[in-house]
Amino acid sequence: MNKWIPLVANYGDERLEWVLREIDRLSGNENFKIFKGVEVNLQPDGSFDTGMVEAGKFEMVNCSIHPNESDKRYEEIVSDPQKYSELMIAGIKNPKVNIFCHPGFGCSGDVIKNLSWDKIAEEAIKNEVAIEINMREVMNYIYKNIQSPEKLRNIQTELPRLVPLISSPEIRNALSSYFKKGLKIAINFDEHQNPFIKTK
Repeated sequence: MNKWIPLVANYGDERLEWVLREIDRLSGNENFKIFKGVEVNLQPDGSFDTGMVEAGKFEMVNCSIHPNESDKRYEEIVSDPQKYSELMIAGIKNPKVNIFCHPGFGCSGDVIKNLSWDKIAEEAIKNEVAIEINMREVMNYIYKNIQSPEKLRNIQTELPRLVPLISSPEIRNALSSYFKKGLKIAINFDEHQNPFIKTK
């Protein structure tokens, strides 16, 4: 098993260089294209966890905040809607970024609802950055309850907890007018690993 497979953030340039080499190796097939993409971690100071993005090594850049993978520098940010919003906007403004992933990750539901969604949407439109609707918790719920039809039928009642970005009336109301103005979303299942697929 590759030593890097379990890592999901703060990969390090050594692993990213390996991924790029693997993409080059697998890209000989003319029937499909593998994009050179990366999910970078946005540091509390607004910088990325790798300089390879600014060096132009990737065709697609997903920007995320991973407070659970880092030190205590994020504690104040994840508890303050304004500070989290400001950090999000710093990532969105970076001209290399294409998608901002799992906004609100690491925050409570109240913090997520109170992010500066108007400013976030305006900057996303201005900078042509899509906002991700992350479905990872939905998939985890499905996998966990795959043998329980009753629980799967009741998944709708779990959506506010599983996907707060689209389940919160406050967030939907804040963003609804921006879709007509060009706000784009990216729907992603964020499956770094699948419980039914073994990695060798």
